[in-house]
Amino acid sequence: MIEIKLKAFIDVLKANNLTKSKLLHGQTRVILDLDSLFMIYDGQEIDIKQQPMNYGGYRYYLHCPSCGEPRTSLYWRNNKAISCRICLGLHARTLNRSKTDCVYYWEQAVKEAQKIVPGYEAKDYLTPDFPDKPKRMHWKTYYKHRAKYYQYWRKGEDLWLSGIKL
Repeated sequence: MIEIKLKAFIDVLKANNLTKSKLLHGQTRVILDLDSLFMIYDGQEIDIKQQPMNYGGYRYYLHCPSCGEPRTSLYWRNNKAISCRICLGLHARTLNRSKTDCVYYWEQAVKEAQKIVPGYEAKDYLTPDFPDKPKRMHWKTYYKHRAKYYQYWRKGEDLWLSGIKL
């Protein structure tokens, strides 16, 4: 299943001062026309709704072909139909997560480290590597985030090790 986020396509157009473009999304051809308010994704035409904002500019929405409701993203399932997550019966990603999954806690640890260093990415989940304290940050704040990081990391590690059968 592929998520089609309209904002990602519009950001590319705005960066190049364009209103029409032919793009690639993975290996799928996309034609986007903000003047005529339509998008063609792999041969399927999707209408776009334009809503004016208070201080100028517009907010754009994709119309779900199944229910007709405006959505910020649609899903292309099994290379067939394009629909919104409600029509496909999908729940929000956070609701689909299981707290018995070790990766959930490791990702929480990474989010905690990103509060210290915004571009932080984990090398792997095998070794914890919390970033060094940045200049001008209080030690108390640093230790608070560091403690949470290791708490999440250990919880993920415990779940991972509990799943191994010897």
